[in-house]
Amino acid sequence: MEQKKERVIVYVDGFNLYFGMKDAEFLNCRWLNIEKLVQNYLKYSQELVEIKYFTSRITNHPEKQKRQTTYLEAIETTSVKIIYGLYKAKKIECENCGHTWHVSNEKMTDVNIATHLIIDAFQDKYWLYELSSLL
Repeated sequence: MEQKKERVIVYVDGFNLYFGMKDAEFLNCRWLNIEKLVQNYLKYSQELVEIKYFTSRITNHPEKQKRQTTYLEAIETTSVKIIYGLYKAKKIECENCGHTWHVSNEKMTDVNIATHLIIDAFQDKYWLYELSSLL
């Protein structure tokens, strides 16, 4: 009798993954095939339901925008689903000299991940188990 497989959904914080790979330049893995990586870590008793990649579109730097677009287009050639948040500029002012500049940050990624986790759990899309059982 065949045992029912555990359903797995993978939630990826895109900025953390990308910049983690970029910082670890010796790995030379910026063009990581997320789907293939996940498939290699699944146990026989598990089936991949979906991979969700959470990110925000860079809006303030044309060169970075172009690189990100190329990267996201590569991801879109796989079954990975991309969920977008926001990329917002915040005005910062130096208290000493009064100089102002804009700093941009991604927004909503953590909220989007948490929301999708809860919705997917409520809809019984994946098997919920502790992280320690993966190790």
